[in-house]
Amino acid sequence: MKKRFLMMMLAGVLAFSMIGCGGNDAPAEDPNTGDEIVDAEGDATEGEAEGDAVEGETEQEEQQEPEVQKPVEQKPEVKEPEQKDPIVDEPVVDEEETTGDAEDEEVGEEEGGYVIDKPFAEMSLEEMIWASYANIELPFTGEMEIDKNDADSVAFFLGTSDVTFKRAVVSEAMISSIAHSVAVLELEDGADAAAVAATLKETAPVGKWVCVVPEKVGTAHRGNIVMMVMSAAADEILANFSALQ
Repeated sequence: MKKRFLMMMLAGVLAFSMIGCGGNDAPAEDPNTGDEIVDAEGDATEGEAEGDAVEGETEQEEQQEPEVQKPVEQKPEVKEPEQKDPIVDEPVVDEEETTGDAEDEEVGEEEGGYVIDKPFAEMSLEEMIWASYANIELPFTGEMEIDKNDADSVAFFLGTSDVTFKRAVVSEAMISSIAHSVAVLELEDGADAAAVAATLKETAPVGKWVCVVPEKVGTAHRGNIVMMVMSAAADEILANFSALQ
């Protein structure tokens, strides 16, 4: 009796065990073949879902193009000009202006020449020429010293190089087409000024201007000073020279 009761208990436990196992998600088997039955529809659905997800991600990547950042334009840096202190030019002082007052005391302008307030014996050769130009209308002239050691230069201005002198100055028109020349010579002490004056009048280079010739030629002498003039105003210049005190 006890054995029979135990057998019934074991059968009940076994039955309950089988029922509990049937509740799990164990794969079903084909009764004919004994193979597991695969839910094909479920697998296909699941695969389609995965394919759709991949395709959607690909389309989203294609639509989202990379954003290209434009370079930021950098404006050139503008430097403000440096402010410098204003440069004030100092007035230029002409040396001739500073000495002009002293010269004006002895020299006064008069037409083409100057009235020089000093004795003839104290005048320089240049001053003798300027004083001889007083009250005469003349072209613009320039003065220069004749190099007594240069025979060609002496002959060009005097017409001969055989004249001996201590110093000589010539004043000529600055325009080459005007025949005007005044030469003043300081001779050695004791020299024959009259003979030198006569020689210069004969040898005066009247053809030095090529295209023009002077209208008049004349000479004069005072002490050991000789003047030779080739100019249209030769008579007036020589007269002023002879009148210098």
